[in-house]
Amino acid sequence: MTIEIPGHGQFSDSDDEWTATLSVDVVGDDVEFTVIHDDEDVDLDDVATCLSNYRSLPESALKGSTPEVFANYREMAEEFSAEERADYGIPEIADPDDVWNFVTLGTSATVELDDETDEWFVITENECEWEPEHGLQLVLRNGEEVTRVSQYDGFIRE
Repeated sequence: MTIEIPGHGQFSDSDDEWTATLSVDVVGDDVEFTVIHDDEDVDLDDVATCLSNYRSLPESALKGSTPEVFANYREMAEEFSAEERADYGIPEIADPDDVWNFVTLGTSATVELDDETDEWFVITENECEWEPEHGLQLVLRNGEEVTRVSQYDGFIRE
């Protein structure tokens, strides 16, 4: 089965997930989206808006979270000595603006409704050179505002 999400085409429908591959400007590639829903009363226009926002997200929206991304790097880097960082290939990043040079935006994203706020979020798992095991998670409210930066855990909030 499939479901049509306005402006984004057909998504495969499997129980409580809809999936499709769509282009995302800021990623510069196609992204496999998984929309998680737990009822049949989903407002498709809200999902479509969230998807549209993320698909057309300007780079500046991500750059606005540079302090949080740099803090994520610093937290990880401080767990190791300079020698250990060199041994493990953890980069030395002095300037917060350079942190994005060590991040590769992911090509899969989960779109999920927060039951507490009734808002849709995009959760992305990204690669970062300082944490190859867990990666870097970015959570975006309505696909447009970064609200959480962390190691990947798949959750909207801590």
